[in-house]
Amino acid sequence: MKITKAKLKRIIKEELDSQKQQIMRLLKEPDHVNQGIEFWRMLYPDEPLPSLASYEFPDAQDFEGADLAGADLENAYLEDANLHDANLRGAVLVNTWLQGADLTGADLRGADLRGAYFFEANLQGANLHGADLAYSSFRDITADDSTIWPEGFDPKAEGVKFV
Repeated sequence: MKITKAKLKRIIKEELDSQKQQIMRLLKEPDHVNQGIEFWRMLYPDEPLPSLASYEFPDAQDFEGADLAGADLENAYLEDANLHDANLRGAVLVNTWLQGADLTGADLRGADLRGAYFFEANLQGANLHGADLAYSSFRDITADDSTIWPEGFDPKAEGVKFV
């Protein structure tokens, strides 16, 4: 029995859709979210990560070194998250809760951080060049001289503590 091109395309599409659904399930499981991100980036390098908007990650979620560039994390709950050296370049973090988050060395260039809550977060060595920090809240933030801020942003006026 010969398989037509149309049938082969349909079979491959169904398999890819199934793969995507499996990865989506990994992205929603706290113990496997990093693995899901890695699989997505490997299998679909030209597609943006699926939206993780409004997702409530458990406290202290580990994203150390994760590639979250361009990710949609709008309204996400990332309290005490480990985002050390994470790539969040161009990510959407509008109204994201980042209390106690470790963003040491994180790449936040061009990220949309409007209305984000940075209470007790660590931004030492983070790069926020070009990030939009409008309406963001800062309290007990830690940074250092290697932290790069968006042009026109005055961290001292916002109460950022330098170590």
